[in-house]
Amino acid sequence: MTENKILSKIRKLMALAEGSEGNEAEVAGRLADQLMREHAVSLASLDEAALLGEVLPAIRNQVDDPSEHVRAALASVANGLAPVLGRDHTIAHLLPLLLQLLRDTNSEVRLNIIAQLGEINAVIGVELLAQSLLPTILDLARDSKWRVRMAIIERMPMLAQQLSLGFFNDRLCGQCIAWLRDDVFSI
Repeated sequence: MTENKILSKIRKLMALAEGSEGNEAEVAGRLADQLMREHAVSLASLDEAALLGEVLPAIRNQVDDPSEHVRAALASVANGLAPVLGRDHTIAHLLPLLLQLLRDTNSEVRLNIIAQLGEINAVIGVELLAQSLLPTILDLARDSKWRVRMAIIERMPMLAQQLSLGFFNDRLCGQCIAWLRDDVFSI
């Protein structure tokens, strides 16, 4: 199968994922992902117009999808778009969607975004990460679900390594001390 035919099938599956409800959208999205993996096609194979005109609108629709499974699946791969989109498009188009997913009511969605913070950091840089995502991350550090707090703790070494010592001491050290008083023994 030629790459054009594969890309055409992927686009059709993405359109189906965008226009379908719940389970159908999830199945179509997974099929598109499987097809991309089987044929070693990455989003980098798509041109900028296709990314901005087809992929991002589909992602925008899935961010608001009523199915938490669709949103959780999206959250597990959304940060992977950053290297493909580049810094400017990531800041303009992807970052607002990631912030919305970080505020999702479902903890699995939030955990999936947190698990991939390194990818977004590599593209937008630590300064913008600190300005845009860090306030939300600090809110999640006080989340009522212990798994969310634990995920933040696990990402803290990455944040500490990439932030300056002064920034870490000013903005994050107090939260680290507060975790020592957490009621959940794992934290």
